[in-house]
Amino acid sequence: MTKHDETPRGRPLGFSPDATLDKLMYLFWDKGYDHTTQSDMMERTGLSSSSLYNTFGDKAAIFDAVLARYNEGIDAGCAPLFDRADGLEALEVFIDRLGQHVKEPRLGSAGCLVVTTMSEAGGEAEAVDTRINHYRAHIEEAMTASLDRAEKSGTIVSGNPGERAAILFAMYIGAQATARVDADSASAMVQGMKSVLAGWMAPGEHRENRRT
Repeated sequence: MTKHDETPRGRPLGFSPDATLDKLMYLFWDKGYDHTTQSDMMERTGLSSSSLYNTFGDKAAIFDAVLARYNEGIDAGCAPLFDRADGLEALEVFIDRLGQHVKEPRLGSAGCLVVTTMSEAGGEAEAVDTRINHYRAHIEEAMTASLDRAEKSGTIVSGNPGERAAILFAMYIGAQATARVDADSASAMVQGMKSVLAGWMAPGEHRENRRT
């Protein structure tokens, strides 16, 4: 639970904490933790430093709250990998969405906030380890669950779902990291994910056959 979830009762805030976190999310996403200043946060949100810090805590606490909110979106995006009956199709859709993101980043923020944080050696690293570990574990678990269902349904050939998920996740991280500097190369990496997945498909299960 982040500090803004524990706001004491009293005079209501004159702003939405969640909307403010969304603004801060894209600020940190664009500039990185180390290069984001107090002035940047005030300018982006239109709030005073006292409003920010009284609601969320210091800069490290603000960033922790931002990562927690970002992970909520990641969890929602992974839900079909756990829930969709057709595990193979769920993975195909997930990879297609990644391909769209690396080509047309949301609101101009390329790559992934958590992947960018993982690549930074800033002083915040220890404080956000839990958020990063959740991100990594959740996506791999979602991919594993989807691959397991696909194997049981016979749409992919027998193999080790956990090992296969680790391969796809490594490619996913690579694409997200590369998207910050080279969208075309990131798109090629996403195509590589599709090729790897196609190599696991059972005969007759390739996309062009599944869509007819």
